[in-house]
Amino acid sequence: MTDSAAPKKKKPPNSGGVQPKTHARKTRAASQLRRKKIIKDILAGKDRQQAGIDSGLSPKTAASQVSKILSEPQIKNALLAEMEKIGLNDAFFAQQHRELILGTKIISATIIVPGSGSDLQDAGSMSKDFIEVPDLQAKAKGLEMAYKLTGRFTERHEVDIKPTIRVVIRKFCSRGNPDEPAKEGASE
Repeated sequence: MTDSAAPKKKKPPNSGGVQPKTHARKTRAASQLRRKKIIKDILAGKDRQQAGIDSGLSPKTAASQVSKILSEPQIKNALLAEMEKIGLNDAFFAQQHRELILGTKIISATIIVPGSGSDLQDAGSMSKDFIEVPDLQAKAKGLEMAYKLTGRFTERHEVDIKPTIRVVIRKFCSRGNPDEPAKEGASE
C-alpha cells in the first residue's frame, strides 16, 4: 500500500485578519507600549480591530480587547488628552454638531411661477433650477448624537426590579383544627 491513498488533511480557512508575527507580550512595559500604540492608531483613524492587530493582539479577539482597554479610566483620560492636543476638544465638536444640525443640501427642482394658474404650457411659468433646502436626515442624526453626548437620550432603559417575596409557612395536620399544633405521638 502507498501513502497516496490516505486522505489529505485540509488546512483551516483563513480567520480573516493578518496574524501578527509574534503574540502580545504580557509584561507591564509591553502592555503600556501596546496601549500607547492603540491610542495612536485610534487617533489616526483605524478601527478597534485593526488597532489591536497592529499592536500585537490576536485578530479574533482584538476588537473586544481594545474595547476593554479603552474603557479603562486612565486610558480614556490619555485618549482625551491626546485629542485635546490635536484640537479635537469640546468647542470643536460643538461647532461640528452645529454645522451638522444647521446643514443644508442642494436639490434640483422645477419652479412654477405663482399666479400662472393651471396652464403649464406657458414657457415663462416653469423653470428648472437648483435650490438649497435643510438636510433633515443630517439634522436628525446630529440632534440624536448631541442628545446622547449630553445624556438626554438613551436607546434603552434598564430597570432593576426586585420585588419582596413573603413566604408564609403553616403547619397542617390531617385531624383537627389547622390552627392547633399537631399532637406529638398521635398515631393513625
